[in-house]
Amino acid sequence: MSLTSNPFPTVIPMTDPDRDEGYVHLWRSRQILIPLKQWHENALQAMMIRVIMYSVQDNTRWDRTPEGDFHPHLCRDLRGDECESLVILSRRSDQTWEQAIALYAGWINPGV
Repeated sequence: MSLTSNPFPTVIPMTDPDRDEGYVHLWRSRQILIPLKQWHENALQAMMIRVIMYSVQDNTRWDRTPEGDFHPHLCRDLRGDECESLVILSRRSDQTWEQAIALYAGWINPGV
């Protein structure tokens, strides 16, 4: 039997905004358009990592969004062993993020 090792690094590097604010911004699947439209509007690709939430729940703070939903923040570094999978979302320059993520419906669960 062959075991596949976790492809993630021991610690996932924080982005500059996360480092500046002191926590990792996490987004629920149903909220994924918020960061894509707000901070990555002109990008043609974005990397999404699915986090194993029960492994980070003790270090997660939940804040209310202006829409009334709750948004998670990880108050420490994210470790590779807390990551399940990743996908690189891609879109054409003539596509909106809404159109592009429809192609990833099997990976993104909009109800979560």
